[in-house]
Parts: sequence; C-alpha cells; structure tokens
Amino acid sequence: MLNVFIFGLCFLSFNGINANVSERISKLESQNTRLRERLHDHIKTYNGLLQMYVDKTSHVNYADPDTRQRRDCHTRPSPIAFHALMSQSIFPLGAKQILQYDDVITNVGNAYDKFTGIFQAPIGGVYEFVATMWSREGYHMDYEMLHNGIDVCYGQAGKTNQTMGVCVSVLSIASGDRVWVRNHATGSVYVNGHGYPAFSGHLVA
Repeated sequence: MLNVFIFGLCFLSFNGINANVSERISKLESQNTRLRERLHDHIKTYNGLLQMYVDKTSHVNYADPDTRQRRDCHTRPSPIAFHALMSQSIFPLGAKQILQYDDVITNVGNAYDKFTGIFQAPIGGVYEFVATMWSREGYHMDYEMLHNGIDVCYGQAGKTNQTMGVCVSVLSIASGDRVWVRNHATGSVYVNGHGYPAFSGHLVA
C-alpha cells in the first residue's frame, strides 16, 4: 500500500513538472516568434532608410564627368582598392536589401563603407568589381551589382551543393559615383556568411 502511495505521489509530481516544462517551452517559443518578427521589422526599416539615403544622394551633380576625368589623369593620387568579406549569415534577407560586407581586409583610399556596403569612387576612371555570394543548402539567392542604381551584373548562389555565385563588372565611372550589391530575389533568402562572400574592387586606369 505504501509503495502504491509513493508511486502515486511520484506520478503526480512528474505530471506537474512535465506541465511546467511544457508551459515554459511554449512561452519561450512565443517569445522567439515575437523576437523574430521584431528583427524582421527592424531589418525592413533599416533597409528602407538605407535605400532612402541611396535615392537621395544618387542624383548629386558632382561635376562634369569628362572634365573631372581629364583632371584626375594629371592629379591621380595613390591607388584605390578594397576587399571585404561578409562575416555573419543573414536570414531573412529583405527584398532589394543592400548587402554589407562588414569584414574589411583592404581599403586603400577609404572609399568603401562597411556600414552601408557602398563603394564611392574618390576619383574617376576604369574600375573592376567582383562580388561573390554563398547561400545555405536548400535556398538560392539572386543578387545584383549596381552602379548609381543601375544594374551592371547579376549572380546566383545555387541551393544545391551550396554553389558560390560570382558577379564581375568593369566600369568607367566618375568621381563620386557609387557601386553596391543587393538582393535581387524575392521570398525566403538565406545568406551564408562566415567569410565566404566577398566584395572587391580596384582602380584599373
């Protein structure tokens, strides 16, 4: 009889603990869902502000490009070159979201801004740019490189075998022109970081 009583107490205690754990798990799942929603809203807000910055400054008339490039030929300073990696994975990625390659390896001329992901040419000339991207298994990502808001090349990171995407462009640009990389896909997009995606550029001539 005593054994049955003890078993009953243990059973009731186990059920109470199990119910408490289930309730805590449910609360944590609800908190996680709310945090993900808030994060998604913050990403959309930040991307919108960044796009507003790009739109407001993309039509600035710095000077006549031909005159500026002739001047640059005689007053050209040290070389311009940058190379940056993406250290963190991004999910979810917003539509048309500009990609920030945050781990700057080289930035000769300080023309690349890791906070905005935008390169702004300090002098006019011919530049070469390369942007690579890596997606997670099961996801694909279409992305594009833009020069002053106009797309100049596209790349795709495949969803099978985590294929690396590559986008290369050689541009004749003026001082003050800007180049950046952004998401071109719609839907659920996952960017694998870990130092694999890279954005590079340098002055050729």
